[in-house]
Amino acid sequence: MILSSKIQQLQRMGRNTRPAENHKDKGHKNGHCNRTACQSPNSVTWYNHSTRLYYCPSCANTLNSVNADWAPTEFGHALCTNEE
Repeated sequence: MILSSKIQQLQRMGRNTRPAENHKDKGHKNGHCNRTACQSPNSVTWYNHSTRLYYCPSCANTLNSVNADWAPTEFGHALCTNEE
């Protein structure tokens, strides 16, 4: 995947309507997804080894796809791993 398509994919992630405010448990395990445009309260057990915060499965999957080239070299595994 070339860099411009990765940038476009990241930009698409942020096109959802942002919530009025951040939840207090944003980015915490079993709280709300750390991505501001998402903040899903469902299954937030995916740990991002770069931000050290938690994401929902959908956002974690996107982050893993976008960062598949460098994360295994940097961390020895995908960027986001499930800690259920």
